Amino acid sequence: MHYRHAKNPGATYFFTIVTYNRQPVFRSDETIALLRQTFHTVKAEAPFAIDDCVSPNLRWVRLNLHSPCLINSPTVDITAAELVKCKQAQIVELCRLNQVARLDLFGSATRPTFDAQTSDFDFLVEFATDTPEGAADRFFGLKHGLSAVLGRTVDLVDLAAAKNPYFLQAIAGDRITLYGH
Repeated sequence: MHYRHAKNPGATYFFTIVTYNRQPVFRSDETIALLRQTFHTVKAEAPFAIDDCVSPNLRWVRLNLHSPCLINSPTVDITAAELVKCKQAQIVELCRLNQVARLDLFGSATRPTFDAQTSDFDFLVEFATDTPEGAADRFFGLKHGLSAVLGRTVDLVDLAAAKNPYFLQAIAGDRITLYGH
């Protein structure tokens, strides 16, 4: 069986928490805290709101063995700035792994013209290491990593290769530093 996550802005989804063999695992504070943390983690990745619960006991306090609930996705798509903000920790880790000195976001993702359905993300990168050895691994590791984290196409421009002063001037006003100095 294949499940597909539908991303329909404003949609309402029904879910039920059912434990293995309907065991009462949500009776301890520790397991309830773990479930709460899971909801918060998922909410950071894909914002949602729990507006209505069929079970009145599901207000982040206690969970019954079988607790049906309704979840509403946001009525508007997440903005580029919101997406980058909620993925900041993963972006920082990618920068560390790929020896990045500075990473800037530029282009439509920094402006109101960003289209949540079709726009890509444009990044300007300055690497801490400028040696040819491992350069391709660093560049493509960062490019593919950012694309995977953000779920979109990523255009990555290496500052060391960007010599065109007109290009640098054109993006100067849009640049937002996400990592580094």
